[in-house]
Amino acid sequence: MLYPEGSLVTLNTGEIGVVAAIPLNMPTRPLLRLLFDKEGQYFNQTMYVDLMQDLTRFIRRLEFNQFD
Repeated sequence: MLYPEGSLVTLNTGEIGVVAAIPLNMPTRPLLRLLFDKEGQYFNQTMYVDLMQDLTRFIRRLEFNQFD
């Protein structure tokens, strides 16, 4: 699995999030729970982005993998 659930990732937009769910048919386009915006400010409310729906965002870097 490229991005296991719980992995911390940085998007091309600079936002940082946690992998919340992985679609079986497209594992490179998971559902993410955003934690920080592009300026590094913590989101006070729960925000999700579905990379299957939002094709302008993509994972640039894997920051942390809970299984390592």
